[in-house]
Amino acid sequence: MSHTYTDILIHALFSTKDRHPWLTPEIREEVFRYLGGTINQLGGQSLLVNGPRDHVHMLFAQPRTLSIADLMEKVKANSSGWVKDRWPDRRHFGWQTGYAAFSVSKSHVEQVKRYIRN
Repeated sequence: MSHTYTDILIHALFSTKDRHPWLTPEIREEVFRYLGGTINQLGGQSLLVNGPRDHVHMLFAQPRTLSIADLMEKVKANSSGWVKDRWPDRRHFGWQTGYAAFSVSKSHVEQVKRYIRN
């Protein structure tokens, strides 16, 4: 179908391996920008990425060409490798296996954004 349209909003979250506090203030913003950029490059639309030192929350429009499983696999694998390359002292960095993902209604987007910001 050449004129396919989807508008599926997702709130996803996943942890660092063993909930290790890898996402320190020195790298957190850059990692969040990378995660959002990866979603955008894969055809989605990142709306917000944030979280504390040991996990990440992302709100995004899911790409129409990827399943949530494929998207999350690519986002986590790409970002994990990038963190290790960007910060050699974090060569043991990794994401925990798995993730949680929830659909978000348009009427709840601002509420979810507030939750992710805080």
